[in-house]
Amino acid sequence: MQYKATVFEFTSYKYEPAKKRVVFNYKTHFKGIEPITWTEIVILPKTVKLVGSPTPHQFENLLESLHIILGISYWKFHCAPKIKMPYNLSKQEADFWNIVYKKGLGEFFYRNNLDPKISPLFPYKKSDAFRVIPRRFPRNSVTPTNILVGVGGGKDSIVSAELLKEHGINFNSFSVETNNSSHLIGNIAKTIGKKHLKIRRFLDPQVFQNHNYNGH
Repeated sequence: MQYKATVFEFTSYKYEPAKKRVVFNYKTHFKGIEPITWTEIVILPKTVKLVGSPTPHQFENLLESLHIILGISYWKFHCAPKIKMPYNLSKQEADFWNIVYKKGLGEFFYRNNLDPKISPLFPYKKSDAFRVIPRRFPRNSVTPTNILVGVGGGKDSIVSAELLKEHGINFNSFSVETNNSSHLIGNIAKTIGKKHLKIRRFLDPQVFQNHNYNGH
């Protein structure tokens, strides 16, 4: 039996530097039954030191944005028509996330025979006077010493790494490991031969249960 979802809530997140992890919490509300709570954990390769950092607010903004994008994995199971969140988005930010969810789930909508118009609209404040720190990182902060090459197991990461080596540009590689480790990614990172940063992502165990809708 399918239950109608009413609200998808981005409830909270918590950065735990001692454990090098961030815990992201969500909740799907339904009509007539108890809500489903979801928790996703992201393990960072190292602790981010906020004390003395010139941009601590940017790190917080980054985690807020990460909270929103990771939520797409849980929203799509029941496709609640309304979004609730603790963040004050500007209209520009809300429009951005509207596009990310609607366009990013294009194949999901098609395979489940759903109208893309059911994609949720993110709430926003009409005035962005509250925005003290912009939710972006300055482009001029990128230098050849902090370039990262993502390793996903395909040829693109290998080609990118070899081109950077060819031009004498220093870089590090990184990967995102979801639930289980990948020997393929590990071997590619080893072959590239640069310092490798691994982010570990643990999905809520309930994702492997049956839901109203499934698919990528």
